[in-house]
Amino acid sequence: VYCVMWPPPRPFRGRGRRRPSVVLVTDPGPDPDDVKSLLVLAVLHAQRAVEMVAVVANGGGQPEMRARLARCVLDSVGQHAVPVGIGSFGTPYEPKPHEFNIPGFEAVDRHRLLDG
Repeated sequence: VYCVMWPPPRPFRGRGRRRPSVVLVTDPGPDPDDVKSLLVLAVLHAQRAVEMVAVVANGGGQPEMRARLARCVLDSVGQHAVPVGIGSFGTPYEPKPHEFNIPGFEAVDRHRLLDG
C-alpha cells in the first residue's frame, strides 16, 4: 500500500488548516491489509480529516478485478464519488474464490472505473 499525502500533515494550528489530499495506490485482494487501509482512509475522508482524491488498484495480473473490489468497498461505505483507477498489471496471481467474495462486487461495471 502506497499513500501519498499533499500537503504533508502538520500539527493543528487553528482555522484555515487545509486537510491533506490523499491518493491511495494499493493492491486489494489476497491480503486484508489493503482493504483495511482503504476502509480507514474512507472513514477519515468521511470525517473530513483528509481529502481522498483517488484510489489506484494494481497488481496480481488482475488490476481490473482489484479496482472493482476497491470500488465495491468504497460504495459499501457510501464513498461513491471517490474515483477508482485501474493501475498496472503486476505479477500474475491466481485469486482464491473468497478474495473477491463481497456483496456488490459483481454489480460493479467497468465503466465506473478509470484507467490509472
